[in-house]
Amino acid sequence: MPGRSRHARPASDAAHHPRLHPGELIAVASGFLLLAAMLLPWYVRDTDVAGVLFAESWNAWQILSAVAVLLFVIGVAAIAIPAARALWPPAADFRGEQVVMALGLLGAALVLLRLIDMPTPDIQPVPGDSVDTGRSLGLYLALVATLGIAYGGRRARVERARRPYSPGDTSSS
Repeated sequence: MPGRSRHARPASDAAHHPRLHPGELIAVASGFLLLAAMLLPWYVRDTDVAGVLFAESWNAWQILSAVAVLLFVIGVAAIAIPAARALWPPAADFRGEQVVMALGLLGAALVLLRLIDMPTPDIQPVPGDSVDTGRSLGLYLALVATLGIAYGGRRARVERARRPYSPGDTSSS
C-alpha cells in the first residue's frame, strides 16, 4: 500500500504485545540475579587441622534444599510473570505485580533467615585445630536480588495505577 511501511505493525498486534515497564524490568533483572546468585558460594569454611588448611564452600543448592527450591520458584516467577504479561493479554483480575512483590518479600525473608542462621555443619575441633565459618558473596547477592524483585513488583504496581487507560491496552487491565 502506498504510504505504509511494510515493517509497520498493525495497531491490534501492538495491543497484544505491550512492552515491559521499568518496574517489571527491575523484577526480571533481579530474578536473573537471584538465579545466578544461587550458584555462587553462600557459605565458606576454613578448617586448620594439624597445620593443613582445608577450604570448603557451599552454594544454595548444596546446603538449603527446601529454601533453594522456593528461591528458584521466586526467581522464575519474577521473570515469567512480567514476560507472560508482555506476550499475552492478562486476565482482567490478575495482578501479577502484586504477586511478584509478595514473592520478593518472601524471598527476602528466607535469605535474611539464612543470613542470620548459617546452616553449616558443626565441627568439634581438637585443641590446636581451628574452624572459621563465614558468609560469602552469593548470599548477599541473593538478598539484593530478592529485595529487587519486591521493589520491581511494587514499582510496577505504582506504574500500573498511573498509566492512563486506553481501549485495547491490555497492560492496564
